Amino acid sequence: MFLVGASLTKNSAKNIAIIGAGITGLTCARQLVNAGYSVTLLDKGRGIGGRVATRRADHLRFDHGAQFIKARTESFKNIIFDAEQAYTASAWSPYFLETKRSPENDTPTSEQDIMYVGMPSMSAFAKHLAEGLKVYTRTRVVDLQYKGSSWALILEDESNWSDFDLVIVTAPPVQAYELVSSFSSAFHDLQSAVMAPCWAGLFAFQHNPDIHFDAYRSKTGAISWACNNSSKPARDDSSYCWVVHASKEWTRSHLNLSKEEISDKLLKLFAHLCDKEDFGPLLHKDAHRWLYALVETPLGQPFIYDRNVQLAVAGDWCLGPRVEAAFESGTALANAIIADDD
Repeated sequence: MFLVGASLTKNSAKNIAIIGAGITGLTCARQLVNAGYSVTLLDKGRGIGGRVATRRADHLRFDHGAQFIKARTESFKNIIFDAEQAYTASAWSPYFLETKRSPENDTPTSEQDIMYVGMPSMSAFAKHLAEGLKVYTRTRVVDLQYKGSSWALILEDESNWSDFDLVIVTAPPVQAYELVSSFSSAFHDLQSAVMAPCWAGLFAFQHNPDIHFDAYRSKTGAISWACNNSSKPARDDSSYCWVVHASKEWTRSHLNLSKEEISDKLLKLFAHLCDKEDFGPLLHKDAHRWLYALVETPLGQPFIYDRNVQLAVAGDWCLGPRVEAAFESGTALANAIIADDD
């Protein structure tokens, strides 16, 4: 459990549960707590941040989900600035190998082109957002019960947490739909939002693999992204950790293979990309399957909020495939809730 006490003001009588402690949930909770609401976040994972995540294996670290963050709006730029001041985020300027683009396009030409990463890991950015919030991890909500004026959350162990005035679900649209669809027809539009899967390969080489780029991305082929995780700020540059993302097409065609099979295949594909027969001995080899990794078809609105039953959904999948979209969705929903109570 990640738990830090938060001060309460006049709105603390309204008790809110947020299911999912990714960027949307954390952003929404932070604004609501600042406005004086009592907010509890619950997440089924071991950590917070959703796809803004870091996998640890002994002393090795892999940012195996979202690879970087860009800021377009002033409000999100302020969040990034705060994280930089707290040394939990920093700009990153990798040397790119990229298909379908010219090298000059890889040089940032404006502030919104700058790539930021969490420091010393992507998950550090999420932890920065979670400061001052009450978050329970390893807590899976499997059902909701509406009692006419309040909500109860049914957990995987069959226990329940009750007396919530409002419930917000920030899970991927398929999972959110399963929880909320029976309570209001307003949530039927969730079925139009589509997210694509992604297999991620996690590799640590015993010796310098002598790869002449820090990051690779392509809109064609089996590999959509490869990154020298050790090139990011505040990482151990002697560990030679790389993350390889398969394209959504390749992932879908290999969706149900084992992690062992996937890691072998991705390593071979990556070696071919780098014009190598192999990389020599490995310190670590693994794979992670993100079933809901990339927003393919967004909902087209920042959230759905049924005020009659006090139930809402939000997420990056509402707006687009960006970390900032998750922030925008959570911010918009929090503003709507606060406006209702003014």
